[in-house]
Amino acid sequence: MVGMFFLTYNEIGDFIQQTKTKLKNLVDLKLPLIETMVFVILFVQIVFNLFGASVLPSSWDALSMHLARPKEWIRLSRLTSVPYLRFGGGNFPHNIGILYGMSLLVKDAILAKLISFAFGILTAMGIYSLGERYFSRRIGLFSAAIFYTTPIVSAASATAMADLGFTFYAFLAVYALINWITSRRRGWLIISAVMSGLCLGSKHTGFLSMSILSLGILVDSFLSILFILTLIFQTFYLTPEGLTKGKQQMVKR
Repeated sequence: MVGMFFLTYNEIGDFIQQTKTKLKNLVDLKLPLIETMVFVILFVQIVFNLFGASVLPSSWDALSMHLARPKEWIRLSRLTSVPYLRFGGGNFPHNIGILYGMSLLVKDAILAKLISFAFGILTAMGIYSLGERYFSRRIGLFSAAIFYTTPIVSAASATAMADLGFTFYAFLAVYALINWITSRRRGWLIISAVMSGLCLGSKHTGFLSMSILSLGILVDSFLSILFILTLIFQTFYLTPEGLTKGKQQMVKR
């Protein structure tokens, strides 16, 4: 992790600085009525989700798997398989579960729910940043609002589950890959790879996300090679000297 920080220090610093600047400009900006309404809707949704995340868990998934497994790790004082748990006691990815286990050690199950709530907020902020960076502020705002007001996101924000953590890591992997494609800065590719690993370590379905990202890298590399070959062809065969050379080769054949 320390090595990754030093390798991606410039990219992380630029992203934080851009985010601070955008937030400052957003505070000073007079928004149109429709954007103000979207902000109000988002704020109300955040408050409702926060209320739901501030009480003890009662959902079946959280109590039978996502919190039960970390509780057993704490009791056993080690990370291990828990085969006597009927659901999720065996070979499930544990990244989010470790965070929940730390929450149980530090405080209680409410802190674990607040971590899931924070994953939802951070993902919505990332969606806004992506939309604002490559399209416009309005597109970023509407995209974040559509994501965060989705019923499944609201439900997961008030429950200690792995879904929002998985979504957060998968989104960051895609965002970093897009930044790498547009800027060609190696740090973004490293961040995308690390986030893909965290995504895969959160749920088995992370393998699909990682496969799609790997395919995107292969396609981008293929297009880059094709572009270079096209330039070489244009340089050597579409110039007067190249055309003359090509005619001579055709005559020889």
